Order: sequence, then C-alpha cells, then structure tokens
Amino acid sequence: MKKILQMKEWCGANKINAIRPGMINEMNHHSGHIRLSREIARKSVTVLKNKSLPLDAKGKTLLLAVRSDAAVKTAKDMGTTIPKLSGYLYASVRRYQPGAVLMTAEEEPSAEEISKAAEAAGQYDHIIFASFVRIISYKQGSGKMPVSQIKLLDVLHRSGKNISTVIFGNPYPISGLPGEGNIICTYSDCIYSIDAAVDVLYGEIKARGRLPVTISRKYSFGYGAV
Repeated sequence: MKKILQMKEWCGANKINAIRPGMINEMNHHSGHIRLSREIARKSVTVLKNKSLPLDAKGKTLLLAVRSDAAVKTAKDMGTTIPKLSGYLYASVRRYQPGAVLMTAEEEPSAEEISKAAEAAGQYDHIIFASFVRIISYKQGSGKMPVSQIKLLDVLHRSGKNISTVIFGNPYPISGLPGEGNIICTYSDCIYSIDAAVDVLYGEIKARGRLPVTISRKYSFGYGAV
C-alpha cells in the first residue's frame, strides 16, 4: 500500500481534485505514456529457457493460444477497449511469419481440443503455445494454469516438435510446466507486452528481463536466461 501511495504522489495523482470527462482517454493515448509502456514491455520480457531462439521465420509455425477472453464481447479497462488477445497475438506473429497458422483452445481445454492439437502438431516445425494467466478477483483458480492446460502442453512436447511457451501474466505457473523448449514470460498481457514477446521470439530484440520474484529453486529472484 505504501508503494502505491508513493507512486500516486510521484505522478501527481494526489493533486488532482476531479476527473473530467475524456481525461482517462487522453492519458491512455498520450504519446509519452505509450512510449514508456513500450519501453517497460521491451525491457521486462524474461526468457526462462532458451533452447532454439530466435525462431526460424522460414519454418512452418503453429500458434496455439488459450482463449482466456473467449466470453468477452467488448472488454474495457479504464476507458480503453481491450482487443481479443489471441487475435492480437496472431497479428503480431504474422509481422514475421505471414503464413503462421492460429489455433485456439479454451482456458480449460477439452479432451477433443487436446486431441486436435496433438494431431495438428505433426504438421509444423515449431509451435508457439501462449497462455494468458490472469489474476481475477473472486474467480476460482485465478492466477493458475488449469490441469487440462498443462496436459495439453505436455502432449505438445511429446510430439517432439520445437515448442515455445509464452506466459502473458502471472509467472508462478512456470515452475510446473512440463517438457523442454523455450519459455518466456512478460508479466502482462497488454498489447505492448505481446509485441515485445514476439520481437524476442524472432530475435528482433534481446530479452533483458529478470524475475522479480522467486518461483522455484531453479527460477529464483533475478533469474533470466540469454
């Protein structure tokens, strides 16, 4: 709480008497704020495992994204419309691989979805598995990766393909991820973090992030692979 109050004082929030109409929209679209958001996103991407980075854009790639926002028709946060994350991620990947294919699964994948993913895996050189691990108030299992999602990832690893797992959000589930491959975490699922993670995957930028917490004996505070 003290840190939050200190940051509010730092940015002058304690001097604002009232929020006028349009102020939030102006703040969210302020060029300086956007620049800072992009900079923070690019500097915070953390690589936990690097087995085959950067990805070869000439290979065949399947993007398998968990639809954590499937039930959201028009999501808004602080006056800003939030795009469908799996769709935005796909568009970001296609900056490097226009021919990449998108496949989605529910937050808790069904046996049928797992079977379809396993069958599809054999057709590609590389698979990017993206999970949006959000912490949502009063939601059971919030901030965790469902058992069925871990099973899906395990099936993908057993296919023998090159797997890159990207966690957009809470990093703690990383300690229980199966298999080898590449593992990346962004701590956020905002569009700037999505773009930054994809830039790291394809070697446009180098990952400079370090874990701000300890999530296991191996992945301790300050850890970050190159």
